[in-house]
Amino acid sequence: MRGGFDRRSIHVRLARLTLSGFKSFADRTEFSFDEPIIGVVGPNGCGKSNVVDAVKWVLGERSAKSLRGSAMQDVIFAGSAARKPMGMAEVTLTFENPRLEQPRSDGPEDPELAAEVTAELSPTAARNEDLMDDEEMILAGGDGAVVDRSGVRHRRLPIDTDEVSVTRRLYADGRSEYLINDRKCRLRDIKELFLDTGVGTNAYSIIEQGKVDAMLLANPMERRSILEEAAGVAKFRQRKLESARKLDAAERNLVQVREKLANTERRLRIVRGQAEKALKFRSLDDRRRHLRTAIARDQFHEFDERLNGLTRQLASLESNRRDLASVLATLEEQKQTAEIERHQAQERRHDLEQLRLSENNRLDQAQQRIELTTRHRDDATSAIADEGRRIGELEVQVAELGRELAEVESRIDESAQEAATAEQNLAEETRRRHQFETARAEAIATVDSSRDAVSAADRDRIRLESAVRASDERGVELQARLGRLAEKSRPFAADLDVHRIQRLKARVRVDVLVDEIDSLDRTLRMEEDRIVRLDDRRADLTRRIAGNRDERTGTESRRHLLHEMATAGEGIGDAVRDVLGLGSEIPGIIGTLAEHIDVDRSDAEAIEAGLGPHLQAVLVESSAVADAIRLRLPDLDGRVELLPISRFTKAENDLSGISCSIKETEAFVFAVDLVRADPRLGGVLQHLLGATLVVNTFDESRRLALRGVPCRLVSRDGHVLGLHGEVILRAAAGREEGHGLLGRKAELTELEGLGARLELVRADLETESSSLDAEHETRGVRRHALGEGLRKARSEEVEQRYAIDRTSQMIDRIARERGELEGEQREIVEQLIAVHAERRRLDGERAMAIEHEASLTAALRIAQAELEQIGSKVEAAAERVAEHRTDLGQINARLESTRRERTRMSSAVEESNRQLDRGRIQIGERQGRIAEYVEIISAAEIEVEASEASLASMTDRFAENGAQLTAANDSVERSAVALEATRVEASRLDRDAHALEMARREIEIKRESLEESMFEELGFDLSGLLEAQPELPEGAEGEPFVRDVAIEESESLRVEIKRLGNVNLDAIEELDDLEVRNEDLARQLGDIDSARVLLGDLIERLDAASRIRFEETFNRVRENFAGSQGMFRRLFGGGSADLYLIPGEDGTVDWLESGIEIRAKPPGKEPRVISQLSGGEKTMTAVGLLMAIFQSKPSPFCILDEVDAALDEANVERFCNVVRQFLDQSHFIIITHHKRTMQACDRLFGITMPERGVSRRVTVKFDEVGRDGRLAGDAVRRSETEDQATEPVISGADSVMEIETEAVDPATLLGGRKAPEAPLPETSGSRLAEAWDD
Repeated sequence: MRGGFDRRSIHVRLARLTLSGFKSFADRTEFSFDEPIIGVVGPNGCGKSNVVDAVKWVLGERSAKSLRGSAMQDVIFAGSAARKPMGMAEVTLTFENPRLEQPRSDGPEDPELAAEVTAELSPTAARNEDLMDDEEMILAGGDGAVVDRSGVRHRRLPIDTDEVSVTRRLYADGRSEYLINDRKCRLRDIKELFLDTGVGTNAYSIIEQGKVDAMLLANPMERRSILEEAAGVAKFRQRKLESARKLDAAERNLVQVREKLANTERRLRIVRGQAEKALKFRSLDDRRRHLRTAIARDQFHEFDERLNGLTRQLASLESNRRDLASVLATLEEQKQTAEIERHQAQERRHDLEQLRLSENNRLDQAQQRIELTTRHRDDATSAIADEGRRIGELEVQVAELGRELAEVESRIDESAQEAATAEQNLAEETRRRHQFETARAEAIATVDSSRDAVSAADRDRIRLESAVRASDERGVELQARLGRLAEKSRPFAADLDVHRIQRLKARVRVDVLVDEIDSLDRTLRMEEDRIVRLDDRRADLTRRIAGNRDERTGTESRRHLLHEMATAGEGIGDAVRDVLGLGSEIPGIIGTLAEHIDVDRSDAEAIEAGLGPHLQAVLVESSAVADAIRLRLPDLDGRVELLPISRFTKAENDLSGISCSIKETEAFVFAVDLVRADPRLGGVLQHLLGATLVVNTFDESRRLALRGVPCRLVSRDGHVLGLHGEVILRAAAGREEGHGLLGRKAELTELEGLGARLELVRADLETESSSLDAEHETRGVRRHALGEGLRKARSEEVEQRYAIDRTSQMIDRIARERGELEGEQREIVEQLIAVHAERRRLDGERAMAIEHEASLTAALRIAQAELEQIGSKVEAAAERVAEHRTDLGQINARLESTRRERTRMSSAVEESNRQLDRGRIQIGERQGRIAEYVEIISAAEIEVEASEASLASMTDRFAENGAQLTAANDSVERSAVALEATRVEASRLDRDAHALEMARREIEIKRESLEESMFEELGFDLSGLLEAQPELPEGAEGEPFVRDVAIEESESLRVEIKRLGNVNLDAIEELDDLEVRNEDLARQLGDIDSARVLLGDLIERLDAASRIRFEETFNRVRENFAGSQGMFRRLFGGGSADLYLIPGEDGTVDWLESGIEIRAKPPGKEPRVISQLSGGEKTMTAVGLLMAIFQSKPSPFCILDEVDAALDEANVERFCNVVRQFLDQSHFIIITHHKRTMQACDRLFGITMPERGVSRRVTVKFDEVGRDGRLAGDAVRRSETEDQATEPVISGADSVMEIETEAVDPATLLGGRKAPEAPLPETSGSRLAEAWDD
């Protein structure tokens, strides 16, 4: 073999590439790579680059743009004129994977690091899967982890097989899958498989068209990524990122768990106290319930005894009350007559009292006015005196301020005079300094002009002649400009009118929009208010719907429970079930009695008590059926009652044993009348319930039994009194005999009706809700429309205002431009005049130039002497000016301070004068009010005298009326005394009767309240308990029961329970749950904290490993590329190059983050940047760098796609020689059009396109390839013949032909002519960021 190629020296080798339905390779095509250098040739557009795309695609390329497509489905064969599109694209790479002599190490100096990385990060794979694109994500139902780097170390690829095949499939419906050795896997597994091998979509093993330039023109960080792949740092960077993500997640989880743990501990402390309180509450409540029951029993007995005594007392009092009623009527008439006479006298007395009261009121009001007015007069006099004293003080203060103000004014005048003097001195010195400076400037100008004039005399003559010619040209140009400006200024007037009209229209539109916006805003606010009210109604309706839903849920739950109990036959004995199970075998078994009768729920307990165990009786058609059951089940385990319905006949209820008085006074009903059933069961029911009466209470049962009613009596609360006096308490309470069957059945019927009613209510509520929702939606649409209208109006308003501003600016701009044009025209006219004047001046100056030069030399010496003298004078004047400015500043400061003091004192004088004026005005007002007060007092004194005289005249009239009223009162009193005595007696009787009735009613209410409170509080019927256990309770240890002691103990228990406050009975169970959860969270916290520490340590170790590896690889690549024996010098035959890291902002190099820069200087050139190199030089530089990387870290294979396109023959020769040097480490697949490169290949594959759009691999020889890459027709036909002969069944079968080539002089290939320089390839404009895009 050529080049020393030995497969055993390459640990991993690409053996085959198989394509099917990929891009233009419609048929199954296979490329075998069993030679060191494989060439792929063919004309442009035949599909050579599709081979590179296939390799990239199967390695996980996810960018359709990198595959020269717009979507990933573009890689599927799209069809041709003679072929249909295919539904799937498939590419397979097959690698040889021999065993290694030494186990593979995945880490740097620390071999355990990689294993720790893998073990630590393996859980993250599942979370990272969701980051993959859907079209690249493999089905989750794969075979699990395929790649095991830690378990397989004796092979380069971590799969324990001699061959590893990697397959990718893409279906037309978008489904995609990856396979390794025909096992489904993930894209992550593919990347893990080739990690640190140099193989990948963005690795250096594939160098495509355009990537050569892209590598050189890429940014430093993109170049760094290539070296990281070569250094094996990429896997550490990837795993560092995964570790960082896990660390962030651990930090977040740590915070969350700590917060949960803190919440749980807080809740645990709260619940622990609540649980202790709940346990204590249970103990106290049980004891209190026992005491309350005993107290209630004792109170109930006491109430019964008191009620009997009160009933007897009420009957005696009723007869006494009737006797007193007639006496009371007579006395009432007598008293009424006397009261009429007294009433008349009282009315006359009332009139007199009203008259006297009126006069007294007048008198009091007059006296009050006198007193109040006198106080006001005294207050005004006192205020006048105080104000006078204050005015005197203010006058003294004003005089003092006046004197001080005069002194301040005098000081201001003095300071002003000093300032004026200082300013005069400063102005004088400043004037002198300016004179000196002006003289100095003139002297300097004279000296400078003299110097320039002497040397420029000859230049002035030439300049003046040129200036004359330029002046003439300038005049012509100015005339032309003046004409152009006149033409340009004509349209300005019309434009101004148009813009002013537009601005006026916009302003009118803005006014209209403002009104429209106000209207829309008001309407929108009203609509929003309506929506708020609708929201309130909807919220209320939602609460009602929720309440209805809860009630329906509770009802349905209860109904479902009852239905399940009925279906399960709960309450029916096993023996009865056995009999019912014979229904399919023995005809005539009807079912249990409970199943075939119905009662109201209120009657269910009484009927259940009356039927007792008969509820489980099995109804049969006849005695024969009963015999058949007996014979079929001879050994029944339990009691079964059989009722043959044919043996019983229905009869009328027998009332003969019940007297008429009992029928009239007692309330009872026959039990059989309360039952609804099939008429056929009438006889059975009559037999079981015919002699059973239903009454309301057990007391009524006892009373009827004592009155001789010959029937069994059942109370509605479930007690039974038999014919012979036997008592069955709570006969329907148990379920062991089937009791409760009718109650459940009745409750089930009632619940079904309630459910239907609730469903109707739900429908009504949902209808109302739908109506409100529709109205809300309508309102919302209207609000949205109003809001949209308002937004549009405001937007239009803004646009119109903007249009106004824009139009105004346009008007201003036009006016400004027109003014500028007019100004420019005036300037041009002035310039024309100046040009003519300048022409005349230049003629005169040209004659005077020579004479002027002689005079300037003498003037220069004089000017220099004067300049020195004037300079010293200017410096002395400047010093004097500075002194005067300092003095003036001090004087001005004193003057400003004095003026501020004058302003303050002037303000004080003005304020004092205002207070004086205000005081004098107030004194005048108060003196006027004093005169008014004197007049008011005089008028009030006259009114007092008149009122006193009127009151004196009323004394006699009062005396006469008093005598009449006394006589009437005596008469009334006598009648009243007699009537009152009678009423008192009657009232006493009424009170006694009422008291007795109230006492009886109170006792009854207390007894009822006691029963209700016991039922509500303790959940039992007190009267039923007393009937069942009539004996009184005993105290502790058999002592007599003492109610007061029990009440006191119960009250103390109540107080103690109340002192406990709110009790959470669920806290006991919650405490157990919280303790378990707290322990759980504590364990989680420890685990997460340990993981966080481990991840932080792992990241630090990954950074250290990455730094060491990258530094070693960078130094090797740098030496291989830029060293004295480096690839650059070998390819160029000299020159220099360098590879260096770019320092950061602080000037230091970071081995983990710094980018990489390239410096290249071919022999004889000094380019400043890489872009200044020629196309061939860029290619050679990039190839040199890639080969240097390859030399440092070889890849199993390298694909070079037309990288030699820009190279001439000499450089191609060097390129081929360099490739040969790597054949002991890798093998190469080169796509080329260059004949010299083809000659260097050990085997050539030709790609042709026999039909449009379909590529095919053919066998070619070196001399069958044309200069443009076209293949000879003989080669194509021979390949077709060989394919048909080899595999006639499979269309397009592959045949590989080995070509032995020998060295040929390039000159002979070209007919003795020198090889021309190859044309530059068409660039795609993409850089490395696109060419190496992931």
